[in-house]
Amino acid sequence: MCTRIFSFGFFLFLFVFGMTQGATIYVPDDFPTIQTAIDAAVDNDLVIVKPGTYLENIDFVGKKITVKSEAGPEVTTIDGGNPVSPDYGSVVRFNSGETHDTRLEGFTITNGYGTYKSYSTHGGPGHWGGGIFCDLASPTITGNIITNNTASQWGAGIWVYESATIISDNDIYSNAATHYGGGVSTMCTNPSIYPTMINNTLYDNTASYGGGIFNGDFADVIGNVIYLNSSSSGGGGINTGASTIKNNLITGNSAAIGGGIRCGSPTSSAIIENNTITGNTASYKGGGIYVEGSVDIRYVVVRNTILWKNTPDEIYIKANSILDISYSDIDGGQSSVDIEPGATLNWGFGMIDTNPLFESVPEGDYYLKQDPPQTGEPTSHCVDAGDPQTAMFDGTTRTDHVQDTGIVDMGYHYPVEDLFQGLVLWNKLGSDNEVLNSAFGPNLEFYTGGGGFEVPGDRVYVPGKEGDSVTLKGQYSALDRVHNLVLNNVSNYIDPEKGCVEVWYYQSGVPVAYSHGEYRLFDGSFGLGSGMFLDVAASTNSMRFMLEFGGAHRKIEYDPSNIPNYHWVHVAASWDRNGIEGSQDTMRLYVGGNIVASANWTDWGTAVGSAADICGGNDQNIAGKFRVDELKIWDYAKTDFGLDLFTLAVTPNPIIAGANATFSVVNGDPMTPTYLVYSLIGLGSKYVPPLEVTIGLKNPVLIDMEMTDSTGMADWIKHIPSYAGGYPVWFQAAQYGQVTNVVATSIL
Repeated sequence: MCTRIFSFGFFLFLFVFGMTQGATIYVPDDFPTIQTAIDAAVDNDLVIVKPGTYLENIDFVGKKITVKSEAGPEVTTIDGGNPVSPDYGSVVRFNSGETHDTRLEGFTITNGYGTYKSYSTHGGPGHWGGGIFCDLASPTITGNIITNNTASQWGAGIWVYESATIISDNDIYSNAATHYGGGVSTMCTNPSIYPTMINNTLYDNTASYGGGIFNGDFADVIGNVIYLNSSSSGGGGINTGASTIKNNLITGNSAAIGGGIRCGSPTSSAIIENNTITGNTASYKGGGIYVEGSVDIRYVVVRNTILWKNTPDEIYIKANSILDISYSDIDGGQSSVDIEPGATLNWGFGMIDTNPLFESVPEGDYYLKQDPPQTGEPTSHCVDAGDPQTAMFDGTTRTDHVQDTGIVDMGYHYPVEDLFQGLVLWNKLGSDNEVLNSAFGPNLEFYTGGGGFEVPGDRVYVPGKEGDSVTLKGQYSALDRVHNLVLNNVSNYIDPEKGCVEVWYYQSGVPVAYSHGEYRLFDGSFGLGSGMFLDVAASTNSMRFMLEFGGAHRKIEYDPSNIPNYHWVHVAASWDRNGIEGSQDTMRLYVGGNIVASANWTDWGTAVGSAADICGGNDQNIAGKFRVDELKIWDYAKTDFGLDLFTLAVTPNPIIAGANATFSVVNGDPMTPTYLVYSLIGLGSKYVPPLEVTIGLKNPVLIDMEMTDSTGMADWIKHIPSYAGGYPVWFQAAQYGQVTNVVATSIL
C-alpha cells in the first residue's frame, strides 16, 4: 500500500519539515490510473504500477519521479490507443523540462501515434513520438518494450528533440514512422546536449530514413543490437549525423542506400568504432555504410569495425566526403569500397580482408572464434587486431564470456555476463582430481565412513554430458546404502530460504526396489541428512525434490519413466520461501529446463544438516544404473538454464538467398545422430516416435543428419537457392529424447 497518507496534515508536515526521501505510491491500490498517481506525486516519489493493461496516455508534467512496473514489461502495458485529445496521441510525454531524475521503467508502451506539433526547421505539422515524446526534456527511459507505435512525422517509437535523454536496455520493435526514425528519432544540434542510446535492441522498425534509428546531428549510439529494420530511402539500421556509433551489432537491415548505416543528416562527422556490420542490404549502394555528400565536406571515421557480407558493396562514398578507415576487416578489401569522383578514401593501418570466423552460441551469433593453439583450430584474425591506441572497454568477443584484454578486438563486443554471480559450488565430477578440486567453491570429498548398511561406494568415471561423469561400480549387498561423494559443512553452502541445485543426469532405467532402489543425485533417502534431497526412488516411483531442514517435510515429484533412458537430461531443484521470481511457487523441479512439478509450501525449517551424498545409491545392483555430471549450487532460485541446454543457432540471420548458411548446435549428446529440419509454414507439433520427441514445427521437412562431436557440437553448411528469397522459414534440430529451440528467420 501507499506509504503516504494524502491529507492536508501531511502536506503541512512536508511544508514545515521538508522531506528527503520520497514516498511510494501503488497503482491501482492508491490511485486507479498512472496519471492520477503522477499528478499526486512530488519530486523523489516512486510510483509502482502493478501488472495489467492501463488504457491511458501519461504526462510526467516535469516531476522528478520514477514510474516503474512491479513485475516487468511483459505483464504491464500502457496502451495509448484511445487518447482524450487527438493532438496528444503519444503514450508517454516528457515536455516540461524533465531531467535524468525522471525515470520510466519496465512497461510495454504501445498503440501510440504521436503528439501533434510543427517544427519549422525540421518538419511540417504532424504527429511526433508515437510511443514516447521528449521535447526539451531529458528523462531516463530504461527496461521497456516499445512496440506497435506510429508517427506521421518523426520517431514512431521515441522522439527526442534538443534533449539529453538516456535510452537504455529497451526492446524497440515493430514501430513505423512515415518520415524519420522508425525505432528512435532524434534532433539535437547542441554538441553538449544530446541523447545517449545504450544497450537497446531494435528490430522490425520502418521509416523513410533511419528504420532503426535516425540521428539528426549529435547522439551517442553505444552497445545496441540493431537488426531487421528497413527504410524506403536511407539508413536501414541507422541514419546518422555527427554521432558516435560505437560497439553496435548491425545486421540484416535494408534500405535503398546505406543498408546498415547512412551518414548524411544534416551534417556528418560520424565516428564508427568497434561495430559488426554484416548481412545488410541496399537496393542501390552502400550495403554496409553509405557516406552522403554535402556542400560542406562530410568527414567519417571508421575503425576497429567488421564489415562482412553486406550487399551490393561494403561501403559507398559520394563526392565531397572523406572516409578515414583503419584497423578494420572489410570483405573484399579496398575493392569493395565504391568511391565517386570527388570523394576521398584514406585506407589506413591495420586493414585486413579475412573471414572473421563468427561463432554462434546461445547468447549470440557474432562472437569471434578463439581456440587455444594446441587444438589446431583457427582463431579469428580480428582478435587482438584493433587500433592499439583504442582504450579497452567492457565487453567480450569470446564465447567463454571472458572480458577482452590487451589490444582491443575488432567488431561488436557482447556484454560480459558474470556467469558466477550467485554461484556457490561448481564441481565437474569427471575425475578424482575434479572431485577434490571444484571448478568453483568448496571441494567435495570421498565417503570414508561405514558400518552396518552404510557402505563406501566404488566410483568410476565414464563419458558424461561435459567430459566425463561419475557413477558407481563394484559389488554390493541387498539393502546396502552406498555413499559415494560428499559435500561436508552443507550449512555453509545451502541457504534454507532460497537456492538451487542443478545437475546433468543419465539413467539406464528407473529404480527397482531391493535391486537398485535409490538414485541419490544430491542427498536423498538413506543419504547423509542435509535436510533436503534430489533423488529418484523406487519406493515412490518418482524423481523427488524435498525440503525439510528440521521443519515440515515438503516434497514435489515427477515420474522418472518420462525421462528417456540412456540419455543426458538437465535436472534442477529451486526454492524460495518468499516466492520464486515473485510467483506463488516456493519449490520447483525442472527437467530439461521445463517446470515439471511445483508447490507453494513455506513451512520447511531452517536447520541445515552437516553433509550431503552425491551420486549415492541403494542395493546390490546399483552399479552403473545412473550417472551424474556438472553439479552446481546457487544462492538464489535459478529459473533460466539456457546456457546448459541443447541449442540451435543460424548464421547469418536472416539468411541470404544464393549464399551459404551455417546451422550449429551446441550442448547436444556427444557422438549422436542429430537431425536438422525446417518448415515454411510455421510453428506446430509433430511427434517423431523413433526419436521420442515432438518437433515444434508444422509439417517439418528433414534437411540432413550430422553426428555431434565429442563435445556435443555439430555444424551444417548449406547453400540457399537463389530462388528462395522472400520466404519466412523456421528451423529446429533434434536428437533422441531432445529438441533444440526453434529459430524463426527469413530468406532475403
